[in-house]
Amino acid sequence: MEKIAALNRFWEEQIHQYSVVANSCEGGSFEDFDPIKSLGYLRLRDILSSRMGLGGASVLEPGCGSGLVLCYFSKLGANCTGLDISDKALELTKLLAEEKGTNIATVNGDYLELPFKDNRFDFVFNSGVIEHEQSKEQERLVHEMVRVSKHYVAVAIPTNVGVHQIFLREVIHKGK
Repeated sequence: MEKIAALNRFWEEQIHQYSVVANSCEGGSFEDFDPIKSLGYLRLRDILSSRMGLGGASVLEPGCGSGLVLCYFSKLGANCTGLDISDKALELTKLLAEEKGTNIATVNGDYLELPFKDNRFDFVFNSGVIEHEQSKEQERLVHEMVRVSKHYVAVAIPTNVGVHQIFLREVIHKGK
């Protein structure tokens, strides 16, 4: 319970910051902001576009936080869902989606127990979350991501130089 309260406090503080970012990014507007380029996701976007296309793809981000990258994927035509345990994070996701003119479904839930059926999403990714968990929880999160993914799973981890290290795995076979 304290973890959820702490996350809600964190995201409550971030709402103003992200609103400012949303209106004053590269090119002067949130519409021009490309989080994929800014966060080093160009290669991931290109791989996904060439292998499955994002138009109409179902995308999930467990631990979505602000939902910033989901907004971008939505602009590319993906059907996006953001899951977070923090109501405040989901509030921010909705705010940014509205400002961006995108539609992001939001779900309040725990990424260690994803409330979705197996093979529900074409692509499941997590950005800047997994490194905050202990090894056992990291394994559980990745297991859950693979369970609900039909095709691709990606985990992005920020480095000390601000660039995300991205691990993309095609889900080829999942044993029962």
